[in-house]
Amino acid sequence: MTVVINALTDAEYDHSCNECHEKANQMSMELQQESRNVINTYKDLVPKLHKGLLEGINVFETKLLSKEEILNDAATFADLQEKHESFTKIKSTFESYAEDYLPCLRKFDTGVNQLIQTLNEIRDA
Repeated sequence: MTVVINALTDAEYDHSCNECHEKANQMSMELQQESRNVINTYKDLVPKLHKGLLEGINVFETKLLSKEEILNDAATFADLQEKHESFTKIKSTFESYAEDYLPCLRKFDTGVNQLIQTLNEIRDA
């Protein structure tokens, strides 16, 4: 009788274990797919944004330097002073935007590196 009960219990355990294993595999595959989707979104987005940002910075530089060159052709000192102030303000605004952006970029970089370190510290099964 004990042998029959043990055999039934073992069969139930094996069945349960197989279900758990299948569920674990499914959960793992779903999690990996979700992770891939999230990571790929940003892997695609970041270079595009940075490319566009660098292009914008280049255009800004060209236009600003070109406009500043016309200071030499100012008709009056008042005109020169007005344009100088205008370009100084534009340059300062650009610098302010960069100062706002760079800490966020550094924070993102630091955060990604911290996540990598956390993953390095997790023991493999």
